[in-house]
Amino acid sequence: MASYAIPPRESRKQREGFGRFKVALSNVLTKEIIMKLSHIFHYPNCLIDDFREADTVTSCALLMVSKMEEKGQIAPHDISQLLDSLREIGNLGTASEVQQFFLKHTDQAATDPANPAAQPLNPKSDIQKEMKNQIFISFTFKARDKAQCLKKKIEESLGLGTCWICTEGVEPGQGLRDEITKAMDHAKVVVCAVSKEYPNSVECEREVNLASEMKKKLIPVLLDDDQWPLRKSDGKPTGMAYTFAGMLYQKVSIANSAGLDCLTNTLRKILDSSLNPVPSLNVVPPNPPDSDGGKG
Repeated sequence: MASYAIPPRESRKQREGFGRFKVALSNVLTKEIIMKLSHIFHYPNCLIDDFREADTVTSCALLMVSKMEEKGQIAPHDISQLLDSLREIGNLGTASEVQQFFLKHTDQAATDPANPAAQPLNPKSDIQKEMKNQIFISFTFKARDKAQCLKKKIEESLGLGTCWICTEGVEPGQGLRDEITKAMDHAKVVVCAVSKEYPNSVECEREVNLASEMKKKLIPVLLDDDQWPLRKSDGKPTGMAYTFAGMLYQKVSIANSAGLDCLTNTLRKILDSSLNPVPSLNVVPPNPPDSDGGKG
């Protein structure tokens, strides 16, 4: 006689936590991800058309979350099907973020209790291991507080441990330059936290040149106003000018997080893609820059 696993009844606390999780989930689903998932889940064409014709990304995401719950792809006790599908389409960063939301709001691992043999997904899963230290943050020590804050804000969106920063990533007795070289070699993208001192920093110039030699994705992030193109304090071009020439930059305000969504969305696309496509930032292209550099 066939036996059927009955999903456990969820408590009020679980239902409320799952509701908060659904809101968080809708905030990270892009239209591109939704369209890919709808094909993975074999949704009917009429529903896919509804996603495509939605007025806003938010309305599209809310509809997607509703349909995934309706069809059992997410439930208060299990989101493993969604996580597996996100990994299948190459969105490892989003999968890690969704997993963390689920753990945060429901205090549960993301396994299916009806399938004990399923591999549990926890904060130390393969997803998070693959994401660890994938973003190298280059900065001057005079701007370390802003760089630390930038790291915190990025990790709030992409997950703890996704960023490497030398104030945290180096143990006493280790060679700083060796550790920087190892960390950059491991990273997929280098975020240059450009402060007023950055163009004068010899060490930052070395990091930019090293990133270029390693063919890493470089994203200049301006922490202060009027810094592009980069010039030294004496007005002369910097040694970073050639590397940054024609590159798109992103302005980010640490105080009010302005520009942060654009930055984290770009970083998410880079980390999600095994091909590492060139990021597309919705900002004005700069004039060819200039630089000289030192962690000063």
